[in-house]
Amino acid sequence: MQYWQHPNCCFGHYGNCNGVVSSVYAGVVTTTEQVVNDQEAVRFVPPVVELNGVAFNGIDLLKIIVPGNYFCIGFVTPDAEETGPITISIGLNGPGFGLFGANNGSAAGQQVICFGFTGYVPEGTTLGLYNTSRRSIRLSRFPARIAIFRV
Repeated sequence: MQYWQHPNCCFGHYGNCNGVVSSVYAGVVTTTEQVVNDQEAVRFVPPVVELNGVAFNGIDLLKIIVPGNYFCIGFVTPDAEETGPITISIGLNGPGFGLFGANNGSAAGQQVICFGFTGYVPEGTTLGLYNTSRRSIRLSRFPARIAIFRV
């Protein structure tokens, strides 16, 4: 069973890489420092984008073109001066919490990972990496990322 599949390589897997590789995936990364207000999506500007069968609005949201079961994961790196707790979630069609992969970080400068979720995502659904900390947070120049692939 693989938990990350990429058409050009295979890493971070259970078992071998002889299975079918997902042809629908997206990965968006930014290294821009930014302040993200509560309930606002992380901005991926300028982005490093890798897309296949998924759209990106050029700012902050992925859009599902091919419906299906997806695995989604994301992370941010708060500024070293930022105090916790910090809550980040993957939201479908807006800010989400809980079932959408939220996680809290408590230490200053600690990377906060949105534990991924797997589930059916309909065509037209947008996905974003949201600050749900109930306050603004400052992100460092280290990467923020959201990655999805259809399973």
